[in-house]
Amino acid sequence: MKGGVCQRTEANNCLMEWGSAGSHGVNVGNGAPQNDAVDNADKSIRQADEKFQIVPAFGDATAGLLPMQIAVQNLARVHPEGYRNPGLVESFLLLAASALSRFDAPVDVLSKGMLFEHREELTSILSKSGTLYLDPFRIEGQFGCLKVFFDTEKGENVGVYIKTPFAANEVC
Repeated sequence: MKGGVCQRTEANNCLMEWGSAGSHGVNVGNGAPQNDAVDNADKSIRQADEKFQIVPAFGDATAGLLPMQIAVQNLARVHPEGYRNPGLVESFLLLAASALSRFDAPVDVLSKGMLFEHREELTSILSKSGTLYLDPFRIEGQFGCLKVFFDTEKGENVGVYIKTPFAANEVC
C-alpha cells in the first residue's frame, strides 16, 4: 500500500484501491463497487460496536477525509510498534472488512474478535508474527502486514492482504 494504491506484486490482483472513490464494480464476490463495500462493512462492524470510528493517529489534515482515507493514512504513517494506539486496529479492520463484505463474510464476528476479544493478541502478531483463529477466519500477522482468510459458503478461499509501508518483506 502506497498512498492507498496497490503496488508491485499485488497490483494485478488488486480489487480495491484504499482511499480512492471507487464506483465501478469488480468481477469477484458480489461485485460491489468499493464505495458500497465500505458502506456494507461499516454497517456490519457497527453490529459489533455501535460506537465504531476511525480515530486519526495524526491530527493534521484529516478534516473532510472519509473513514477509509483516514484508515489508510493511519497505517501508512504509524510504525507497527504503535499499533496498540487508538484507531490502528480499527483501521486494519475497516480495510479488511471492506474487501470481505463482497463475499458475505460475517464481518460482525471478525469485528468482535479484532476489537474486543483478541485485540491484544492481534496487535502482538502485527508487530512480530503469528496466527490467530476467529472462527470462521484465520488471521496471520507479520511485521506491518495483516492477512485474513475466509472460506465462503461456495467453497471459495478468500484472502485479504493489507501490507503497510513498514512490512518487512516485499510479499505480505
